[in-house]
Amino acid sequence: MASGKYNTHTCDIRFWQALFSYYRPGHVYAFKSIGSKTAVKSIADRIVSGSVSNTIAVMDRDFEIVIGTALDHPNVIYTYGYSWENDCWSSNATYETYISITGACRVASQSIKSEMDALFLQFSKDIARAVALDGVLIQMASSFFDRENPENISL
Repeated sequence: MASGKYNTHTCDIRFWQALFSYYRPGHVYAFKSIGSKTAVKSIADRIVSGSVSNTIAVMDRDFEIVIGTALDHPNVIYTYGYSWENDCWSSNATYETYISITGACRVASQSIKSEMDALFLQFSKDIARAVALDGVLIQMASSFFDRENPENISL
């Protein structure tokens, strides 16, 4: 496993290192970015089958939950959203960025935090059906979303 081609300095690795440092302090991990989802999925399949141990596979969720192909194993970890980039821009992260940039008082800005939470929740509800349907369309080489021009939606 360790002898293949991989990178040790990617944005993906920094994201996962931060999560593991926060949620598993005191543990030592060697992070390797092996490139494609297909390669990570191959390792994850071997973890689930028991042929690989002492390894954790971490990957973007993509559409696994929508299409029912997510692997269920404690050493196979998915992002919460479609990708780790989506996970970075939660309501909390947006609020913390707002506080950092504006220097606003946390106590005085609780109404702004509540409004951000409500907007994120509503957006999640509004887009849920389109995302689920897009997961089905992706399997047929189609999509609602123009990935070259993400602001365009062809509904």
